Amino acid sequence: MPEDLGPSVGKIRVKITSPLSPVADLEADSVEIPTLGGRRLMLPKTAPVFCLVQAGKVIIHQDGKSPVIYWVSSGVCEMRRGICAIM
Repeated sequence: MPEDLGPSVGKIRVKITSPLSPVADLEADSVEIPTLGGRRLMLPKTAPVFCLVQAGKVIIHQDGKSPVIYWVSSGVCEMRRGICAIM
């Protein structure tokens, strides 16, 4: 997905990056993130959010497909303008 494009209408662009390299860059309908306050569900029109991520599963839901799961150890998440960046 080109770096300068945001998500399609009604979608979220999920970008997961490790300290060494990019891990994922895809479009989704929603994404579940393990935060210090519990699991958080990000949807296409979620207000801007910045939160701490704890160890657990990031579950990416795509219409008509099986969920894509990534295990994370810790980090931060920023949700803004339809882009969910997990570092």
